[in-house]
Order: sequence, then structure tokens, then C-alpha cells
Amino acid sequence: MRARLAEATAGGERAAVVVGAFHAPALLRQDAGEEDATATDDGRRPGWNTSLIPYTYALLDERSGYPAGIRDPEWQDMVLRAAGDPAALEEALTRAAVRVCAELRSLGHPSGPADAREISRLASDLARLRGLPAAGRGELVEAVQTVLAQGEPYG
Repeated sequence: MRARLAEATAGGERAAVVVGAFHAPALLRQDAGEEDATATDDGRRPGWNTSLIPYTYALLDERSGYPAGIRDPEWQDMVLRAAGDPAALEEALTRAAVRVCAELRSLGHPSGPADAREISRLASDLARLRGLPAAGRGELVEAVQTVLAQGEPYG
């Protein structure tokens, strides 16, 4: 990465590099015997400009086109934060169902608290039928499709 940056700026041009926190140290770390690609002719380091661009759950979702994304990162985050606590997992399920219904309502579709409650109940029932300790993403998706779309993925 540093070598390509050095090639791109060999004539004194400036370059913009868009990297995440994982790749940023690769631009700063100095390997043994490698010339410092970030130093100027007089050996001083140039001024660095950095910008932080927060990732949203929508941007981290693989369906947004992010190659390293995952399905439903907001749900995954809620489950991770629950840390295996059954009450916290139930709360995450309820919160997810309420958010789905609220988003649909904001788009003009009829969806209310009763729908969110039924999504939570159905997802929990599916988990129990399958012998799972708590509802997962699959049970949530199936419950949303059944309650809000009458089992049709496209409503």
C-alpha cells in the first residue's frame, strides 16, 4: 500500500487515501530497510489531514455494496451487546420489531404496536420450537414476513 502511494506521489503530487482504522497503520509502520515513502525531500514528514467518516448500520450491511459487510449489522450489534442475557436478547428482539414497524409506518404503510408485539411473539415461538435459547436473525426475518407480509417476501 505504501509502495503504491509512493509511486502515485513520486512527482510531488498529493494523494488522498481512503482507508479504515485497520489499514491506516500500514501507511505509518516502517518495515526494515524500506525507504520512508511519506517523507519529503528534506526528510521532514508532510502535514497529514485526516477525516473520520462514521459508518452507519446501513453502510455496513452487505446489501449496501460494502464487500466486507454482514447481513443486518444493527441486529448483530444488539445481540452482541446482549451478551447472552435472555432478558437482554428478548429486549433486542422487541426493539428490532418496533423499529421495523416504525420504519414501515414512516413510509405510509399500516403497521403498529400490535404488529411489533406479534413479530416478537412469533420469533420467540419459532426459537422455542427449534430448540434455540433465543430468537435469532432467521426467526426475526420469518416473523416479519409472516406478520407483515403474510409470508410473502415482497409483501
